[in-house]
Amino acid sequence: MNYCAIILAAGKGHRYSKNIPKQYTVFDNELIINYSLKIFSELKPIKKIILVINKPQFKKFKDQVYKNKKITIIEGGKERKDSVFLALKKLKTKNYKKVLIHDAARPFLKKKLVSKIIKSSIKNDAVIPYIPNTDSIVFKNKILDRKKVLSIQTPQCFSYKKIFSLHKEYKNKEFNDESSLFFLKNFKVKKILGDHNNIKITLKNDLNNKKEMFYGIGYDIHKLEKKYKLYLGGIYIPYPMGTVGHSDGDPVIHALIDSLLGSKKLGDIGTLFPNNKKFKNK
Repeated sequence: MNYCAIILAAGKGHRYSKNIPKQYTVFDNELIINYSLKIFSELKPIKKIILVINKPQFKKFKDQVYKNKKITIIEGGKERKDSVFLALKKLKTKNYKKVLIHDAARPFLKKKLVSKIIKSSIKNDAVIPYIPNTDSIVFKNKILDRKKVLSIQTPQCFSYKKIFSLHKEYKNKEFNDESSLFFLKNFKVKKILGDHNNIKITLKNDLNNKKEMFYGIGYDIHKLEKKYKLYLGGIYIPYPMGTVGHSDGDPVIHALIDSLLGSKKLGDIGTLFPNNKKFKNK
């Protein structure tokens, strides 16, 4: 079965920042938008990706945006629903059976969840991921039963024909996302357990909570010989023998630097400063 994907990245995200839209924010040396593009590009069932953008925003970051032959870029509309409909129309003549619709502002999506959604969509016209609600929700001075309140995520997968038809039917109606259209028509919607890490970035603090901790391990070995000085941790140690090395031969400092480089995924001292004349005694 042929699948296509629509990735929505045309929002302005004023709640996140007035200067840089959240989808173009750099997180862990990568644009937020690229995380989703890579995930969908690497999944074999996905044959086509429509990336919906805002041209003035995109122009500033286009050189940094992930590129793949599956990806086609189009300009979005005024509202989210307009952007989705434009993407659906772009796919109209391609004979795709199913379409996944995803927010670019959900960069922590995992292949496992997408694969689970695709598998479930084989027998269902609408599949949406959810996570159980853990907070108390108040509606008109009444606390709702949290067991009946779900937080809906993306990607959501639909029969292309049905979602295209529903968008045409409700083009003048306001709705939150595509699953809302299925609920309006009382069509069956298959709900599957999503991923708590698959959050939507709305405020800057959302990214702060996702920063990972990295660690590095470093070690160094130097043989001892006469006529050399001994330095350990930058401190000269009076001793008949010292460490043989291309530079200062300090195993403590070298191990420390290797661990720091490792934590940043930058290789090691030997890679960055090879044993040649250029770096001798540097």
